[in-house]
Amino acid sequence: MKKLLILASLIAFTGMSVMAEEAKAPLDAPKPPAKVQLHKVPPKRVDFDKQLKLTEEQKIQAKELRMKGHEQMKPLFEQTMAKRKELKSAIDANKDYKTVENLKKELRDLERQKREIQMKNMKEFESILTKKQKKELDKIKKEGRKNFEKNFKKQGPPPVGLPVQPKPTPVEK
Repeated sequence: MKKLLILASLIAFTGMSVMAEEAKAPLDAPKPPAKVQLHKVPPKRVDFDKQLKLTEEQKIQAKELRMKGHEQMKPLFEQTMAKRKELKSAIDANKDYKTVENLKKELRDLERQKREIQMKNMKEFESILTKKQKKELDKIKKEGRKNFEKNFKKQGPPPVGLPVQPKPTPVEK
């Protein structure tokens, strides 16, 4: 009888220790990464040719403007990428405050130059449109701003070390 009691308590003790380990295991196990959802809704791509009802001549002019704008922007994009790498390495190397601030200023200047070219290119594109097409483009822009604010403004401030985009200046019509 004594042997049976010892055997039963040994089995119970072993069972309890196994259950305790199983209950403990999920806490120690790495959790699967949470799904990160960057966009609630995929951005809707606007087909300007169809929506603005561009003529063939306007399509050709628009393509030429895009190519010209691309050629103007390409060196600025390359400079921006190089400056960002330089800024990141300066931050990682704990460079002095003045060096980091100068790099940030240079980055802001490059971003401003890119924005100026974009605005100039948009004006040139708008110059090939009719009044009716310009009104339709304004509707598209308003809808785009509305969608942007709805989907992207809630993401919080930019990461530390990256420049904040300056607010665009209003364009005179």
